Amino acid sequence: MGWLFVLALLALPATASAQPEATVSAATSDGGNLGVTWSPTTTRRGTPAIEGYVANESGSWYRRVRIGVEALDADGRKTGETTVYVDQPVPPGSRVYFVGGVPPGQRHRVSVLSFERFGRGAGP
Repeated sequence: MGWLFVLALLALPATASAQPEATVSAATSDGGNLGVTWSPTTTRRGTPAIEGYVANESGSWYRRVRIGVEALDADGRKTGETTVYVDQPVPPGSRVYFVGGVPPGQRHRVSVLSFERFGRGAGP
């Protein structure tokens, strides 16, 4: 089991009404792919957040998926960052929902920071 660090980055405006869903992906060591589809939202308290799905397009299970989120100002400078943790394993050929608070910003850049492969096929 090893960590795979990926430099898959995407920056889009963070206003829910103006932004379609965005997708980033990361290649896995078994030739598959972890795709992250996300969109901006707000929490019940009105603070910025992102929500979406991690889709596992491989034959292995993955866990400990970490999603990096950078807040950017209008000029594209980083004003804050956080990590959103996917709190459950992602089975092969399936997807898992996540949501997490993010720092306020004009735009957000999302990347798959790391994940861990374990098991193979139908169960961990």
